Amino acid sequence: AVFALIALTTRLVSLASIIMMLAFMVVGLMYLDFGMECNLLVIAISGMSIIRHAANIERLLRGKEKQI
Repeated sequence: AVFALIALTTRLVSLASIIMMLAFMVVGLMYLDFGMECNLLVIAISGMSIIRHAANIERLLRGKEKQI
């Protein structure tokens, strides 16, 4: 629901993806208690996804990201 809300209001899929990965990390670390290994996996998945969006982040900061 958060992804759709952000994507529809901003018309930026990349921004919605980045925010969802941050939300995944926050929820995973704060509310789920599956142990240290799971926490590290949540951080790794979120971090890799955000790093993968580096070019999108640069375009977002410059205001050049394509909208849907």
